[in-house]
Order: sequence, then structure tokens, then C-alpha cells
Amino acid sequence: MANETSTVVARVGLDDKGFQEGVSKIQRSLKVVQSEFSAANTKLGDFGKSTDGLKLKSDSLSKQIELQKDKVAALVKSYQESVEAKGEDAKSSENLKI
Repeated sequence: MANETSTVVARVGLDDKGFQEGVSKIQRSLKVVQSEFSAANTKLGDFGKSTDGLKLKSDSLSKQIELQKDKVAALVKSYQESVEAKGEDAKSSENLKI
């Protein structure tokens, strides 16, 4: 089973230069969590349907939700900053809105 005490920390830089890097870090963290889940689930086999298996799934999905929330918050903040600095009709603002 995966190390249950591990934590995932993703820091997001919201300046123009660091924004993409920050989102990429969150994406990498999501892939790590998904990979850990897959590896642990493979080891569990049929045991994965037990209480421990369900707890593993729940923990993995909770981590993924938190990382997705971080990603959405970063995108919203970046969009708001772009609208304030460049206006809502600016191409960069429109791209962030999409």
C-alpha cells in the first residue's frame, strides 16, 4: 500500500513567467498521485475491494480534488489579474477565461 503519511505540496507562481510552470507542477503532482494509486491498487488486487482498498481510493481521489482546486484557484487569480492589468477583451485574458 502507498505511504499514507505522504503529502503533496504544489506551489503556484502567478507571474507571467511562472504561471505555466506552476500549473505544470500541479499537473505533475496529479500524475504522481494517480501513479501511486495505480501502483498500490495493482498490489492490492482483489483486496482492493476491502476497507483498506476503499480507503486508498478515497485518499487518492481526495488528493486529486485538492490539486484540481489549487489549479482552478491559480487560473481564476491569473484571469482576474489579467483583466485588471490588460482588460477583459485582451487576448491573454480571453485565453485564461477559456
